[in-house]
Amino acid sequence: EVYGLAFPLPYASVDKPGMVANFFKQRENWKNYPVSREAAFLLDLGVKYLLRNLSSWFYVSSYAALPSPILDIDFEKYKKLVKRFEQVFADERKNRQAKAKIEDLVMKKIAEEQNYFTIDLIFYKQDKNAFKILKYIEQILPSRFRTLFVDVPNIINEKPIFLQGKLVNKKKRKKADEIEYEKLTFNFGIIKTFFGEAFLDVVHKAFLGEPMAREFLFDNFMDTYRNNYKNIKAQKAFETPYNLITKAFMTYFYFAEL
Repeated sequence: EVYGLAFPLPYASVDKPGMVANFFKQRENWKNYPVSREAAFLLDLGVKYLLRNLSSWFYVSSYAALPSPILDIDFEKYKKLVKRFEQVFADERKNRQAKAKIEDLVMKKIAEEQNYFTIDLIFYKQDKNAFKILKYIEQILPSRFRTLFVDVPNIINEKPIFLQGKLVNKKKRKKADEIEYEKLTFNFGIIKTFFGEAFLDVVHKAFLGEPMAREFLFDNFMDTYRNNYKNIKAQKAFETPYNLITKAFMTYFYFAEL
């Protein structure tokens, strides 16, 4: 027996053009998306498990991480791998509840693994009525996570310009009338500063190893700086210009190193 409305995620609607076969007749939707009874049951369990146990937040959207072995491995070994990641996500949720900045935590944990599996990253937006995939990045090796979240950041963080790369807020200074600096440490939140809605596109390119055009980087740096200047003049929330400039340098050096 085959069903047409059995997929557990509300990513499609049978009352919209292009979503249903045979003149919007719901009873004919099985032709558009045929799912057997057994497959529907397994899909429902799998999606619930993925969103509950292997899902988190990465700066601008929710995401899920799906590990897949490269070669045939013992099922028990694969279960241990998935359970290990389940614990990583659980630890991350605890840290998030403590209001810690840990968006990169899961990525760094994946970076510690060897290349005997790949990860699919699914960035998504979900509410009661819809499930929208914003970006889908397939078959990423742990070594790529290591490059993006460990190796290159370690190189960037030691550049002399960033040892005093952040101007300390007046409220946190030992003496309010003295200027203080602290080390600027890389995370993907710094990249997010300059790209707004294009952030996930930039993340996608970074994972795939696609080059980032200098003109694209500089245009976004200047747009962000101009908007920040306008906010200063309008007495709205703004970033200290010194910090914004060092973040731009850090973003540029990061992509140059990749």
